[in-house]
Amino acid sequence: MNILPTLLAIVGSGCGDASIGTGPDPADAAVAVDAPMPCDGGDAQVVNAADGHCYMFFRTPATWAAADGTCKQIGAHLATSTTAAENDVILSLGDAALEDAWLGASDDQTEGTWLWTTGETVDYDNWRDMEPNDNGMLGEDCMVIEMDNSGTWDDRNCEARMFSYFCERP
Repeated sequence: MNILPTLLAIVGSGCGDASIGTGPDPADAAVAVDAPMPCDGGDAQVVNAADGHCYMFFRTPATWAAADGTCKQIGAHLATSTTAAENDVILSLGDAALEDAWLGASDDQTEGTWLWTTGETVDYDNWRDMEPNDNGMLGEDCMVIEMDNSGTWDDRNCEARMFSYFCERP
């Protein structure tokens, strides 16, 4: 008795054009690889409906470098704010009682030339009046969003103080 036709019928049932030895359909694998990562991590999360980016708020204070490292560990970067609408999304996730939180821009490479950690230049501008000013003996080369001041930005020393922070995952 030849059971091969029965086995082929069982193996192929529900699998489309399945055949022996071909393995999974590569198109199915591409769907799984391209699927977006879940928007999780941090103390609060939101997905920006405009671009699908995931923003995560981390309440525990850290230096700018430590915050940047944490974001990278989870496949993200310190958040960029490239439009007023994006700034509003980020602001809505934070906690005004905490005052300031790190964003992903600095001018540590060239004073006065602000770049996002993604390499983009800071074109949209939401600096508070008289900022950035590089105030103080230690200089101020890293950006914070002022959650208690309608989301304006200020420059702060990257290592002297610790703040909450926002990560962004495209």
